[in-house]
Amino acid sequence: CKKIMKNKMAHRVVMSLLMLVAMAVVAGNNDIPVIDTTQEQRPDYRKNAVQANRYLIEREETNINSYIERRGWQVRKLDCGARLHEYSKGKGELIGNGDTVTMQFSVKTLSDKLLYCDSVMTFVVGKLEPCEGVDAAVRSLHRGGKAHVVLPSSVGFGVVGDHDRIPPRTPLVYDIEIR
Repeated sequence: CKKIMKNKMAHRVVMSLLMLVAMAVVAGNNDIPVIDTTQEQRPDYRKNAVQANRYLIEREETNINSYIERRGWQVRKLDCGARLHEYSKGKGELIGNGDTVTMQFSVKTLSDKLLYCDSVMTFVVGKLEPCEGVDAAVRSLHRGGKAHVVLPSSVGFGVVGDHDRIPPRTPLVYDIEIR
């Protein structure tokens, strides 16, 4: 057993020395070929990324508009891009920045996959909670109001999702009631 251990140790030492010699030989070689490409030959990754992003945004907008049309909702498009369908106007005061609200909500995807059901959340309006689109929609409602809010992913949970149930780059449909 000791003899095997000595052989393994000797083998490691020899392999380490060979690696050092190989690295020294490679490092001493200054004849590394250089590939010179002109600006026209290089792919424009930034331009390609912008085009891909535009395509994804347009596709998402088309899907959102189709979803709303299939349901026959009359919506108001908010400045942030969220769509608000208020189906029961509240009798309380209009909600504004700094107000604390309790919101009962359900969240689903445009394919009607339920992600959150009958959840309740209390938050201060204007702090972009739970996300920018919902915050903007709540500021358009009165206490006691009920609405559907359709969010593009850019004002929902974006390219990362919520690290729980909401996938990345997913438009969302909130059904909310403000208490």
